Amino acid sequence: MKAFATITFLLLCQLSYGQFYFGANAVAGFSTQKVNDMDYSKGFNLNSGYSITKSISTQVNFERQYIVSFKEKNLLDLIYADVMYSPTEWSIKPFAGLSAGYARERFDLPLDFGIMTDDGWLFSLFAGISSHSGIIDNLMFDFRLSYDQVLIEQDKSLIKASIGLRYVL
Repeated sequence: MKAFATITFLLLCQLSYGQFYFGANAVAGFSTQKVNDMDYSKGFNLNSGYSITKSISTQVNFERQYIVSFKEKNLLDLIYADVMYSPTEWSIKPFAGLSAGYARERFDLPLDFGIMTDDGWLFSLFAGISSHSGIIDNLMFDFRLSYDQVLIEQDKSLIKASIGLRYVL
């Protein structure tokens, strides 16, 4: 019983720090290989997360990228989860982490033959910085670089940069 009480107390101490947040980012991606003449992608990311401790956070993301290529118009929708680690509590806070989730690419076929979709998986490594925006206390500025491996019929490797704001509740 003492062990249960101790573990419960320690978990409650960890959860007492917990903070929910939500944010939005602009995203630009560049292919590391030429697939379907993909030049770059641009889009947005909406996220919501929870800081478990001062160093560890989890986050759920929805991201839509508009793939710009010479031949076709494609959309890449990503739904994924992040685990982030931040080693410091400085005013500019570096972080790094891993992502995994679901990917769907949508193709508009030429000559009005319709729309085709391809489903798969996303795995990602990322690093970035976060700091107070200076606008209001709970508003944070985020910058993030990531390497994404999208496993669909024609696998894609992307290097992405995102910049945005996060509001901490």
